[in-house]
Amino acid sequence: KLRSLSRLKIQFPLEDAEMILLAEAVRRGNLCGLECLDLGHSRHGFGIGKVGMEALMGAIAESDVGLPFLENLNMSNTFAGEGGGSLGRVLMSEKVPRLSVIDLQRSGLTDEAMGGLGEAVRSGAMRKVSSLKLSSDRVSPEGWHEFISAFVRSHHNLPSIDVEWFYWLNPDRSRTELIFEALSLGKFPAESSLCSMEYHQNKIGPLVLDEKGVEVLSDRVRRGKESWSRFRLSDGVEGG
Repeated sequence: KLRSLSRLKIQFPLEDAEMILLAEAVRRGNLCGLECLDLGHSRHGFGIGKVGMEALMGAIAESDVGLPFLENLNMSNTFAGEGGGSLGRVLMSEKVPRLSVIDLQRSGLTDEAMGGLGEAVRSGAMRKVSSLKLSSDRVSPEGWHEFISAFVRSHHNLPSIDVEWFYWLNPDRSRTELIFEALSLGKFPAESSLCSMEYHQNKIGPLVLDEKGVEVLSDRVRRGKESWSRFRLSDGVEGG
């Protein structure tokens, strides 16, 4: 038993079969002292998939104590994001009450997974999360739209969360409006990193507004919905 183990970092790719073994240790309460579980890799596209992720999350939910001290979960550069919805369910089960840092960058997130994470946002289960990193080229525009809608629909503000994600190309007016509505409602800080990935130029930058985006923001300012002081302009000059 390794109940005193506080940090587990595995630097080689785990397969789903190995994740099932790890999940069994969690189910039995043998890793209940974990504060950091780092299963991410430096290379994209290895190891854990949906089966392994769901096995681990299921074990946390089914165990008597869960992982009560877990603060940091890193599943980046795997395919664990395919089972990301199960993480949302675990967050809602309150079996990871201290979890505050979640990294699912380049983890194969899907619309289904984003839907599960969105449910956790909507229910307030992410109120203690301070850092949420998401990215995937497999999530559709509608999937991202539904995820951001969860912030707007939630009755819970997430004032301390830093949400960093790479989102859809060419967001339309309704999606841009959702981003600003979530910001204006205080659902997450204006400092959150909203990133647009421009594949054709092979570069990643801050939130890029096209003419429609500028029109939406200008309209919200005219109606008193926004303050320019909340945003950094694309030339790096603070508004205000």
